[in-house]
Amino acid sequence: HPVKNADGKDSPATAQAALSRIGREWLRAAGCEISDQATVEISPVVALDADELRQAISAGHVDVSTFTGQSRQSG
Repeated sequence: HPVKNADGKDSPATAQAALSRIGREWLRAAGCEISDQATVEISPVVALDADELRQAISAGHVDVSTFTGQSRQSG
């Protein structure tokens, strides 16, 4: 289904949630611990699947930006 600008099914928010879920699964498959609430986006330059991510992490070729604590959005 195409992503639509409206809220609800097939929205940017549901697409981001799906990508985060996949990213968390890939990281866990690579042996990482990650919160179920973490927002994750893995660049296709880094890996196209869980095996490629595992190899990139074990080879030490991942440049990771990590944000912890409160949301970066201004309140």
